[in-house]
Amino acid sequence: MHYFLTNKFEYNLSGIEHAQLYRWRMFTDLKVESKIITFDFTPELDRFLFRHGIGRSLSLNMFDCWQNVLQSAIQENEFENDFPNLRLRFEYYGPRTTPNYLLSKNKIKLVQYFDDNQQLMTEDHWDIRGFRSLRLDFSDGNIIKRSWYDLDGNVVLTEINGQLTITEHNPQFASTGNNTFTSWQQLKVAWLDFLVSRDNDAVLYIDRAEYVTPIVLAMENKAVPVYIILHSAHTKDRNDPMGAPFNEIRQLEIDRKERWSAYIASTPQQAKDFEVRSGIKTYTIPVSQVSQTAIPLAQKPKSIRNLVYTSRISREKRIEDAIYAVEKLVKKYPDIKLRIYGYVTDGEYNKELYTMIKRLQLEENVYLLPYQVDRTDIFSQADIFILTSEYEGFNMSMLEAAAYGVPTVAYDVKYGPAHLNEQLKTGALVESGNIDALAKQINALIEDDEGYKIQQSQSQAQAIKQFGSKVVGQKWQNFLEKEALIRESRRWVYDFDFSSNHNALAPANLAIGQYAQDEGFSPLSYPEVINMDRDSKLENINMGDIVLTGYPSFYKTMPTVLQYDLDLARKIKQMGAKLIMLVEDSLSLRELTNFVENELATLNVADILMVLTEQMKGELISLGIKTPILVQSPYPLPKGNISASSNYSGIRTKEILYSGNLTKAPFLESIAVEVDVFGPRISEKMRQNYKIRYHGSVPFSQLMAKLRDFRGFGLVWDGGDVPIKTDTGRYTRYNFPYKASQYLALEMPLIAWSGSAISGFILEHNCGILINNMSELKNRMEQLSQQEISNMAMNAKRLSKMVTEGTSFKSDLNRAISWVQD
Repeated sequence: MHYFLTNKFEYNLSGIEHAQLYRWRMFTDLKVESKIITFDFTPELDRFLFRHGIGRSLSLNMFDCWQNVLQSAIQENEFENDFPNLRLRFEYYGPRTTPNYLLSKNKIKLVQYFDDNQQLMTEDHWDIRGFRSLRLDFSDGNIIKRSWYDLDGNVVLTEINGQLTITEHNPQFASTGNNTFTSWQQLKVAWLDFLVSRDNDAVLYIDRAEYVTPIVLAMENKAVPVYIILHSAHTKDRNDPMGAPFNEIRQLEIDRKERWSAYIASTPQQAKDFEVRSGIKTYTIPVSQVSQTAIPLAQKPKSIRNLVYTSRISREKRIEDAIYAVEKLVKKYPDIKLRIYGYVTDGEYNKELYTMIKRLQLEENVYLLPYQVDRTDIFSQADIFILTSEYEGFNMSMLEAAAYGVPTVAYDVKYGPAHLNEQLKTGALVESGNIDALAKQINALIEDDEGYKIQQSQSQAQAIKQFGSKVVGQKWQNFLEKEALIRESRRWVYDFDFSSNHNALAPANLAIGQYAQDEGFSPLSYPEVINMDRDSKLENINMGDIVLTGYPSFYKTMPTVLQYDLDLARKIKQMGAKLIMLVEDSLSLRELTNFVENELATLNVADILMVLTEQMKGELISLGIKTPILVQSPYPLPKGNISASSNYSGIRTKEILYSGNLTKAPFLESIAVEVDVFGPRISEKMRQNYKIRYHGSVPFSQLMAKLRDFRGFGLVWDGGDVPIKTDTGRYTRYNFPYKASQYLALEMPLIAWSGSAISGFILEHNCGILINNMSELKNRMEQLSQQEISNMAMNAKRLSKMVTEGTSFKSDLNRAISWVQD
């Protein structure tokens, strides 16, 4: 996994976070797994991510890791008053700027507890996803303790008198290591070490160097590759890159130059300058790119008057120079407009700009406007982009403007404007700080209508040619190959030897393992013990891998009441892998109440669930499953099993076969038609029923050989004569019994309860008959014509390929793989 390191996401993104998003999209296109890592506590993180169209899966926050919310979208925890004797004050998130499930009017943001003297005693901060995240305890108005909580309300971290302590509920907790830290910096270092310890292929990219470089330098792990992205100047005098002293953070890095694998700059000139001065290998890869598909150019009005400047409202951007340029032009062009879009990082400077606009009487010509996430309208309506910064390492907005056919007039400063102007072959550069020259070049573009149209189309064409996603993607591909950093995520399937087991899941799991291996999965054995400590690992699994496991595992499921399955799922996710879970059985839907809590917890850990029926999907959702659910085709049979098609193609009969666990088939004790029965645990009453021809209990592989010449129907039935009256019968409303796959493999039409989940499948494919209860079976069979039986048998033969060749299952598995990869 490749990790892009910054401090936090905010309501408005800086150029660094935008660069990380561009890189993440590029790596995704290259099939290289990556995540953006943030360290700061951000209870509104989900809101910020949604605002910028960022999926939660690409962001990994340190506190989310501790609080076990990496995979959880929403947790609607009910508010409970822990201090009924204190007075309460609430604050709520709002207004609704995201979907209701993320943010509603009654979503708690803050709860304060006061004593009778209005003294603040405790303050709870709630995450926007709906759970208490941080508690502050006060004494005499001072914070004496901070406590962070996970989704289940367990404390995962405390801070008392500057001492930070990780608890046993924190995934970073080490049973034999250090869990107490004297500073946040020390704890961040330990967390980053913890993160890369789970990933043998970890690669770090430092984006916000002033924040992240000291953390990386203090790591115990000195072997993980580290690359530093040059987003800004490397010297104190930004325009003297070869003579001026290095700035503080670059000097710190150069003093430890042996730690860095390489630097990456956006322009060839900065890469050359930095490599010559530092002696550290430096690549050239732009921090931004444009779509390979040309954006339809807006039809501009005859007069060119709309200027735009998108930037942080910060003093080094010298926005006042652009305003002064407009002042020089407004007499000639009274309708000229300069719209400045940006978020404020310097409040005092922002006030000065407002005052300046008013003083120059430009209120009708110059507008200070808020930052815009979607800038389509901004550039579609703009004629000229203005850039007056003291320094620009690249400038993504200048490139973005070109993609919309908008030329730029910019100050000639290091490094971005000169490089982009050269590559785009449009717009103009003027001497830095020369406002007269800036106004003159703007005027030249306004007056040259034909020349402007040429620049408009040329700037877009050059932007795609020089900075299109394919071009920049190839630069990243070359970098990754040269640095030997490409690692394909691996695929694993948990395999358990069921060969001596008569359970229906024995052949199902065998088949799943076989066909998964056809799709590139390698087998793993279930671990005897699952250690949740930070230093413990699962065999072979690394961050970014895909793991396929059946649920329940039935390895240690029953004796641990599913705790084994839950721990395994959590450990897989703790390792940073993607988890596909095949729901072969549901103990909750089997009405085993003591398994419900752990089942729901286990299923909500997975990245995607595969189930056999729409009915099971719907019921699991109603029980509280949030994990995406894919409905798959029937389970296949293991390879090498003999199907009827290899030995028999004659006329079908009205004989009936039942195969399965006979404790779930009490209806056989009183069945009134002749049935051939295979299976374990036959009851005495069944033995006494002369209608039953019992053939014993045999392993699945032998059973298929014995049944190769059977000419009749396969009975899919559990419970009593009326299934709805028994728990095993009611369960058939949701599942697709494996015996149905077995019968279809033998090209046998099916008999099933009309209220079962499989009934829809039988009706859709006309591959059997449905009855309401067992008393109807005899008459229904007698009514069947040979033509009806032949049609059903022909349809069953067609369906047999679905379960004997595994093609449908592999197609479904690949759908699940695509889901977790995307």
